[in-house]
Amino acid sequence: MKKKIDDRLLEFIPQKMYEELPIDEQELIIKHRKNFRYVKLKEQRINTLEKKIKEQKELLSHLKENLTKSDGLVNHLRKNYKFNLSFTVQKPRPSKKPKSEWKQYCKVDVGRNGRNPFGISCGNTETFKKHLLEYYKGDKLRTRSIKRDFVRWMKTECITPIRQNEERIVYDKVSEWVYRNPIGFDNETYNYRDLFPLPKKDK
Repeated sequence: MKKKIDDRLLEFIPQKMYEELPIDEQELIIKHRKNFRYVKLKEQRINTLEKKIKEQKELLSHLKENLTKSDGLVNHLRKNYKFNLSFTVQKPRPSKKPKSEWKQYCKVDVGRNGRNPFGISCGNTETFKKHLLEYYKGDKLRTRSIKRDFVRWMKTECITPIRQNEERIVYDKVSEWVYRNPIGFDNETYNYRDLFPLPKKDK
């Protein structure tokens, strides 16, 4: 049977008898009692911490209740302002032309909690790519990325930023529209010319 901690104190040895013990046994007792004291101190420390942990758990439970209540009050903010984007390229659209000349169309999909899907038309891939290159004419870094793989570039620019002041061109633009008109956004119409507006040509 495992001994209790308090049974290990050697309190059955009176001081008078202790002083008459051989030195080596006295040293054993001193060392043993020191170990005993360390254990008791650590037990007390653990008991104190466990009490504090219990108090903190009770406080955490109360805080979670408050969070649940306030979460219900701000839920409409998710519906109005939270969104995510994706860029999709549709399958080639059949036509009377040879299959190799069939057009592929693309769009930016806007997903919002509790709302109908919203699409931003980007036209056919060939026209859209030319538009992007014209818009970023003079920006060697972006034009190089667009020429290499404009679909990948668009997908990257649709990603929701995760760091403060992180720039995502498409996401940031759509964010402006959503925050400007969160309720009526779904009834508005946008296309790639709104995302990447070119300067108006003089007549």
